[in-house]
Amino acid sequence: MIGMHRVWIDVASDETKAATHALLAEASASDVRIALLLDRAFVPADEWRRFAASTPGVPLYGGKYAGDGVEQASPWLCTVPEQGASPGPWLDALFRLCAGRPMLTLLQTRLPLQPLRLHLQQRLEASVAGETFVVRYADTRCLPQLFEVLDPAQRAAFLASIDGWRYVDRAGALQSLPKQSADAAAALPFVLSPDQQQALQTAALPDTLIAYLRERQDVFGHLCGSPSAIHRCVHAVLGGLAETPQISANAYRQVLVALEAEGLLSAAEATQDA
Repeated sequence: MIGMHRVWIDVASDETKAATHALLAEASASDVRIALLLDRAFVPADEWRRFAASTPGVPLYGGKYAGDGVEQASPWLCTVPEQGASPGPWLDALFRLCAGRPMLTLLQTRLPLQPLRLHLQQRLEASVAGETFVVRYADTRCLPQLFEVLDPAQRAAFLASIDGWRYVDRAGALQSLPKQSADAAAALPFVLSPDQQQALQTAALPDTLIAYLRERQDVFGHLCGSPSAIHRCVHAVLGGLAETPQISANAYRQVLVALEAEGLLSAAEATQDA
C-alpha cells in the first residue's frame, strides 16, 4: 500500500468532471460500454471499502498473481452502475475518491468485464533481456510515460479492443491515448529494448525525487504549489542534465534551487515553525 499522507496529482477540474459526466451519459444513451480502472493502491482500506460497496467489480490481478497483499495492491476493474451516468451522489463519490490520486481510467470497449480483465492482464507484463516486470498502467502518471516509450506496433497491441482509453492526468484534466495504426500489432507480453527501459527509468526520476523530498521536508523544506507545477519544474531540471538512471547530489541541489526560485519550496525552518 502506498503512503496516504499527500496528493500526487492536481484535483480534477470542473471541466474534467463535466466531460466525464457527458461521456458516461452519452455511453448510457447509446449502449456503449464504459469500464473503470481504478488504482486502489492509493486509497486507504476503509475509504476503499465504502466506495466498493456501491461499485462492485474485480481485482485486475485476480487469477494471475497471488500472495499476501496482492489483492490490496491490485487495480480494480468495474462497470459504471446505472446511476453513474447521471450527476449525483455516485459520480461525486468517484471524484472524491480519486481527488489528488493518479488512479482514474475510463475504458470504452465492447468487451464484457471478465473478458476485459483477461485482455488487460495480457498487457500487465513486459520484459527486457529476459527479465520480466509488471507494467503499472493503472497509475495515470505511469500510463503516458509507458505509451510514449512503446513503438507503434506495441501501442497498437496495447490499445487493441479498446475504443477509447481516457484518464485523468497530472493537471487534473481528462486525456485520451491516441489510437495507433500499425501494419501489425506486437506480440504479447511486450519485449522492450534496453533503450526503452532506460527511457522508462528516466521518465520515472522526477516522481522518485519528489517522493524523497516529501519524505524529508524537515530537511529540504516544504513543497508547496500544485503537484503538476512541482513535477513540471523537477522534470525541466532533470531534463537538462545528462541522462542517467541515478539522481546525483548535484541534481538534488539544482532541483531545490529551481523549486525555491519558482515559489514551490519554503524553507525547512519555516516548516518546523509552522
